[in-house]
Amino acid sequence: MTGAPDLNGALNGDLNGDLNRDLNGASSRLFSIRTEADVMEVARGARQLAERLGFSQVHAYHLAIATSELATNLAVYAGGGTVRLCVLDDTEQSARIGIELSVEDQGPGIPDLALAMTEGYSTGARLGCGLPGASRLMDEFSIDSSTQQGTRIRAVKWRQPAPERRSPQGPPHE
Repeated sequence: MTGAPDLNGALNGDLNGDLNRDLNGASSRLFSIRTEADVMEVARGARQLAERLGFSQVHAYHLAIATSELATNLAVYAGGGTVRLCVLDDTEQSARIGIELSVEDQGPGIPDLALAMTEGYSTGARLGCGLPGASRLMDEFSIDSSTQQGTRIRAVKWRQPAPERRSPQGPPHE
């Protein structure tokens, strides 16, 4: 990839949803999640966005998997909700570019967050890897839940710098 990624245009293209700018001017897209098809759409959108911003393929898929896990929880446990993908441009301060996931629902909430973040715990007939797995795949992860207000999750994946290329060392010159 040559040059810097197009942060303003990164959310255009195949991604569905409405392109918006927040109060800080950041590009974002809002996805409504109700069905498995919605989950697949937002996970694909997260991966495509990461690839457009120059994330490695591995980190793009980490983001897609975490997005899929969190969106699945919306569809299965909360009766639906929203996922917002937002481009974070911190290049003025620390040369970082990231993608923020904001996941919100008005569902029943999570009564015991510590238990829900335990590997293998599930209130349904599932593996119980979703929340703890998504947390491990992301660089930042916070969750807030209330039985009156539903659940809000903020997760960020930062683009990693490209590894330095080493020149192959040949035999010493004589």
